[in-house]
Amino acid sequence: MPSHSKPELKKQREVLVEEVMNRHVLTIPDSASISEAARTMKRNGVGCVVVKRDSALIGIVTERDVVRILASGRSETSTVNEVASKPIVVVGPKDSVNEAAKILSNKGIRRLPVVEDSQLVGILTSTDLVKFYDKLSKYLMKGVGP
Repeated sequence: MPSHSKPELKKQREVLVEEVMNRHVLTIPDSASISEAARTMKRNGVGCVVVKRDSALIGIVTERDVVRILASGRSETSTVNEVASKPIVVVGPKDSVNEAAKILSNKGIRRLPVVEDSQLVGILTSTDLVKFYDKLSKYLMKGVGP
C-alpha cells in the first residue's frame, strides 16, 4: 500500500548574527568626556561608541544620547560613564538574527554589541537588520512571479 505521509519540509538554516553584524565597532574608556565621544563618532562616521572600563563593557553612548545630554544643560566635560546607557545589552555571534531583532524591538534599542568569550567582536544595528531583511525579501521574491 502506498505511503500517504506528508512531504518533508526543508528546514531553513537560521542566519547568525556574525553573518550580518558590523565588525567595525569603536570603544572609548569610561573616563572619556562626552565631547571626546562625539568627536570619535564624527571622525569615524559611526553612531555610537561602546564604553569600557579596562576590558569590561559597561555601557553604550549614541549620537542621540550626546544630543539629549547637551540639550539638558549637562557639561560636555561630563564623562561617558555618567551618561552611558546601562546595563549594556549584548548578543553572541552565534545567536540568530531573528532573536537579535526581537531583542532590539522588545528593548526599544537600535544597537547590540556582539560579544564572544567576553570579547567585543562586532555590533549589530537596526540598520544592519533592515539591509539584511531587504536583501532577503528581494531574494525570496525572485522565486515568485506572475
